[in-house]
Amino acid sequence: MKKHELTLKTTVILSIASGLLFGLMLFILTNNLLPRDNKILYVTTGIICFVLLFDGFIGFIVFSEVLVFTIVLNKKAKKYHKRMLIKIHECLSTKDFSEITLKMHDDSIIPLEKFICKAKLDEDGNIIYNISLNFESETDDYENFLKHFSIENTDKFSN
Repeated sequence: MKKHELTLKTTVILSIASGLLFGLMLFILTNNLLPRDNKILYVTTGIICFVLLFDGFIGFIVFSEVLVFTIVLNKKAKKYHKRMLIKIHECLSTKDFSEITLKMHDDSIIPLEKFICKAKLDEDGNIIYNISLNFESETDDYENFLKHFSIENTDKFSN
């Protein structure tokens, strides 16, 4: 399922569209283009124009703010990405694997020291990592074991 993201292009298009709507409503109201011969039509058109004018004005302000925030946050994200890339290049080699530490781990089943983790950079700047484990153990805590591992045909263990 793909999540809709408000991109810079979408923000610019929506900002321009709401600005044009605001400008069109302003043009209609300032040039007295409302029909005056029918009072009901005149009032109805005036109310619709006011609502559209207000909506266009608010939309223009909101999307302009979103546009500015998108530009600012995009610059900050690029700076952060650049800093992370520099930090990774300082720590990892492109020739040899370096030892790294596994952060997310539950020590109740397998001790952290048993994991052998290494990483290096390839020519494109991608991280190549290798996690090895050669560990044998035994337990009589079946619930804890089944909490951490899946066994084929686990429906046999269902209550």
